[in-house]
Amino acid sequence: MHSILISSKDETIREEKVSKLLNKYKISIFNRYIIKKDASIGIEDIRKIKEFLKLKSNKNENRGVIIYDLDKGTPEAQNALLKILEEPPPYTYIICTSRNPASLLPTIISRTTQLDLINNSIEPLIDKNLIALLLRIPLTSTGDKISLAQNHGAKKDIALNFLESSIFNLRFMMNNSYRSTDEKYNITPLFISSILKKFTQAKFFVEKNISPRLTLEVLFFGLK
Repeated sequence: MHSILISSKDETIREEKVSKLLNKYKISIFNRYIIKKDASIGIEDIRKIKEFLKLKSNKNENRGVIIYDLDKGTPEAQNALLKILEEPPPYTYIICTSRNPASLLPTIISRTTQLDLINNSIEPLIDKNLIALLLRIPLTSTGDKISLAQNHGAKKDIALNFLESSIFNLRFMMNNSYRSTDEKYNITPLFISSILKKFTQAKFFVEKNISPRLTLEVLFFGLK
């Protein structure tokens, strides 16, 4: 597969792996298109990638599109990138890096080869207590939902940490056909996918400085 996602919280480690892949696939500096931004990655950036890919490679030489910190991609930009990740042109490698892959769209994850430079397995990162909480939320009372929103939405960074952790665990549940031993939870892939989409949207709103507490209230009351 020619679409690769490199994950690590250490920027130096991520960039070193990119360099090794560029050398491995013999992608010269003349055949690279690089996106490395302090601000967010938007639709315009993806449009420029598409323009680059329309160019023919010299003598069938390998080319590389390198997107650093894809976490910064807006949902629209990530969606626009999907087709490129799924079907890169011949002799083309799409190399993306991410500090936190849980913040990416599930469809980005499914269309890339994962290189996790922190753990060989994500199992140790799974928070079973958080999973239990996520399953309980749709069944909790109005008062409990408000209380949860107040606790997890007290500050932007607290809310983002909660949402990112939840998204990571929900993706694990979906990718591993998670089943609860408690019969009152009707866990299906469609159910998990629906919740995952709502958590991803909530994270986007909080990142845009919408009130964390109100965002979580809307999220929790929308879980059924």
